[in-house]
Amino acid sequence: MMKGYLDRIGGSCYTHFNAPIDEGRYRYGLRRFIGGKGNRMSEDWDQFQDRMLREAKATDRDTSYRIDRVMGTVANRYVERGEGTGGASKVLSGLAFPILTVLAVELIKDHQYIPLAIMAALSWTKYGSLVVLAGFVYFAVTQQWVGTAILGAYSIVAILSAQLGKKNVKRLLLAKKPMISPFVDMPDMLLILVFQCGFLAAALSTQGWISVVLWMLFALSIFYQLLRYLYRLRPRWNQIHEPLMHRYAAIAGFEAGRARRDNREFDFFAATHTLVKSVYPDKEDEEVEALVQQAAEKMECFSDRDLLTKTIRRRNPKVKEDVVEDLLAKVENHLRTEDGRKIISRYAIADAVESVFGEEERGKYLLAVIDGTAK
Repeated sequence: MMKGYLDRIGGSCYTHFNAPIDEGRYRYGLRRFIGGKGNRMSEDWDQFQDRMLREAKATDRDTSYRIDRVMGTVANRYVERGEGTGGASKVLSGLAFPILTVLAVELIKDHQYIPLAIMAALSWTKYGSLVVLAGFVYFAVTQQWVGTAILGAYSIVAILSAQLGKKNVKRLLLAKKPMISPFVDMPDMLLILVFQCGFLAAALSTQGWISVVLWMLFALSIFYQLLRYLYRLRPRWNQIHEPLMHRYAAIAGFEAGRARRDNREFDFFAATHTLVKSVYPDKEDEEVEALVQQAAEKMECFSDRDLLTKTIRRRNPKVKEDVVEDLLAKVENHLRTEDGRKIISRYAIADAVESVFGEEERGKYLLAVIDGTAK
């Protein structure tokens, strides 16, 4: 089975390497192109940390508490924007809306329109935490235990989501890793969330077979949502590949327009430079160019041969050595051609995958590029 698999990816590696960008994604990205979001404050954070360390040495004072305090502030800003929070935090935050939907239905059933209006108007403002706390106290004092339980569940989910998000942001900041959200450019999820809350509210408000149908539709919407989340989270390299390919689609559309205007060929290296710049927006152009050239050198000398060999053998230890060597020889020869150099963007993404998840995940991603899994 593995031999057939390797023969297939060896025989079709040219097709997969040169597969065109999906036209729908290309046009969608072109319309949405705004330069991408990355770790915008990472450089400022590094400068602040260095300044605190210099101050500590000069004055012989402990400045670690100031570093921790500022890191918490920076992490909060990222969490508010939804950047770098990680998959677990995003999934938990998605549970908040169905919980609030249940609360809204309960308030409507009890004809408590004023509390509902106040919470609906102020929960999304900077006073949201105070509104939730006030609501919790109100339900407890009036002995409305269902509302108290719902707000308690909402508070637990919100706190867990925020804490997990802050933890992930701090981890990325300390490791100087890029802030890449796995769930960007998923417009269908907003629509699903609207339908999901609508089905839930209607199911709670009706009885009989209509309610059963609505509960089934609600369950199906949750199942679809979980599948979409799982698609972005597994395999792990897809958390980097999908959002960056959406960015690249936009960048490619922009570069294609410039190429037509200037009457020249599409510049894959220029497009990759813009992609890397979107991942590290605070780096200077010279630093970004160095990262692109580093990726190009890895590609041209095929420095990942040993890593790919290990990855293939880890997937199937019984694969024959000559089969692996034949496949890797085809890949190496292709990378040295003019067409092969066009996949520089994939090598730049592989560098980002390695930066976040390590060398082993890089090998899995490059193998997925070869066999066409990473489209």
